Amino acid sequence: MKHNLLFILFLTSLSTLAQPPTEVVNIYDYEKVIILELTANGNDWNIDVQKVCEGIPTKSLVSDRSITMNFMDEEGKELYSVSVSNPKLMQMHSESNAVPTTREFPASTTIVVPYSPKCVKVVCSKEHEANEDIEWIKSFDIQKAVQEAYETFVSQ
Repeated sequence: MKHNLLFILFLTSLSTLAQPPTEVVNIYDYEKVIILELTANGNDWNIDVQKVCEGIPTKSLVSDRSITMNFMDEEGKELYSVSVSNPKLMQMHSESNAVPTTREFPASTTIVVPYSPKCVKVVCSKEHEANEDIEWIKSFDIQKAVQEAYETFVSQ
C-alpha cells in the first residue's frame, strides 16, 4: 500500500513535467517601447532617448495638439506618429479670460512609442499658436541612442 502511494505520487510528478509550458498572458498590452523626453529651453529643443523597456505606447487619437512627432525609418517612411502638447504652454485658470502663456524656463514632456529597430529619426513640427509667431520643423537623429538603449535593455 505504501509503495503504491509513492508510485502514484511519482507518476503525478512526472505528468506535471510532461505538460507544455503555460503561455504568459499579456493583459496590459505591454510591448517593447522607446521612452523619449522632449525638452524645450528657450528656442533650444532637444530629444533624449531615456531607455527601451516593456510598456504601453503613448496613444494620440486626437492629432490637434501643437507638436506632431513623426518617427521615420531610413527611407523616410513614417513608422509612428504622435501629437503632444507644447510643454512650454501653460493655461492660467485664475483669470476670467484665460489665455495660454509661454513659460520661459525649461520644460519637458515624456513620450512612449513602440520600439522599432528601423527607427532612425524623429521629425517634429510645431504649428503656429495664438501667442507665438513661431512655426518650425526639426529633425533629430535617434538611431544610435535607440540602439544603445536596446542593447542595455537586452543585457538586463
